[in-house]
Amino acid sequence: MRRDRILGTCIAVLMAVTCASAWAAERKIDDFYGTYVGRSVSGDDGAVKERDINVEIKEIKRGFNISWSTVTHRKDGDSKRKSYSIDFQRTNRDNIFQSGMRKDVFGGQAAE
Repeated sequence: MRRDRILGTCIAVLMAVTCASAWAAERKIDDFYGTYVGRSVSGDDGAVKERDINVEIKEIKRGFNISWSTVTHRKDGDSKRKSYSIDFQRTNRDNIFQSGMRKDVFGGQAAE
């Protein structure tokens, strides 16, 4: 369930980036290759959470990969890091990609 939510968020972010304007609609995915660094501030249940975010979009065989990590900073000075990576593969339709993630018999990510 959580992995589906992460994948959905990733797709929503990519769609927002590529569909936000007429300029973006004319772009190819390789125009977005690169590393992006930033910070988010969110409030859950009245508590403010700060996160450092690092996103990399790069070309892979038959598609692209989005890898990102977040570092959550806690009030006690400790921090928590989480990293994710999703491959997207070309489809038969121009500029349409699908998740290339595969699971092995144990439910883990399988190599291509």
